[in-house]
Amino acid sequence: MIGEVYQGFDNIKSMNEIVELMKNGKISREVVINIINIIGNENTVGQYLRNSDMSLSKAVEIKKPLPNTQNYAIFAAANPDDTARLRLNRELNAIEMAFKGRPAFVYKEQKDSNWDKLLHTLSEYPCAVLHFCGHSSEETLVFEDENNAAKPIEIGAIKALLAANKRIELVVLNGCRSADLAKQVAAAGVTAIGTTADLPDELGATFSAAFYAYFAKNKDIPQAFSAGRSGVLGNDSGLKELYVLYERGT
Repeated sequence: MIGEVYQGFDNIKSMNEIVELMKNGKISREVVINIINIIGNENTVGQYLRNSDMSLSKAVEIKKPLPNTQNYAIFAAANPDDTARLRLNRELNAIEMAFKGRPAFVYKEQKDSNWDKLLHTLSEYPCAVLHFCGHSSEETLVFEDENNAAKPIEIGAIKALLAANKRIELVVLNGCRSADLAKQVAAAGVTAIGTTADLPDELGATFSAAFYAYFAKNKDIPQAFSAGRSGVLGNDSGLKELYVLYERGT
């Protein structure tokens, strides 16, 4: 890919080699910034720039801020004490296993999730996939407050979260009757998955296991959705429309 843009770079195999060329004066830092913007930042380049006599602010002046290419898949599980208890561990364990050995994403789990805690997590980690599992309805997601009691979150707050976190590409609302919320998330510009009816814990876990087993490997949302839906249909053919996928902008 590099060779297609910069002639003579065809034999470069890694960002480490680019760093060595820069150290030896063979290419300028300006060129490296351009390379980063084309193929994505690696830690080695970012670390070198931070340790060199060129500040990050100077790098910004040359081109634009160095991108953080780590994509986090953040899973918020809420199970308030004053609501019916959910069995979420099977779902979370299946998702974690799906992401093991998949360097495209960094798995991060947030149990006993409250809204403020989620906002703080998103401010620290660049999130590409946001998955909620817990109680929900046509109008709210149910998080926890500081006392582990139910705290309903409406679509306005969810849209504000998305507006502040532009890197989110997929939202999965794995709770009861979340389809309307998912549709509004998609209208706000983020692909979303929701449900059209009450969701038993075991079906939520089954969908997530099948969906992420495919998605973590291929990053193809429609195909992963088909895999997740097929997993659910294996339990009951009458559940074809339980899960719905809304592409962003729809």
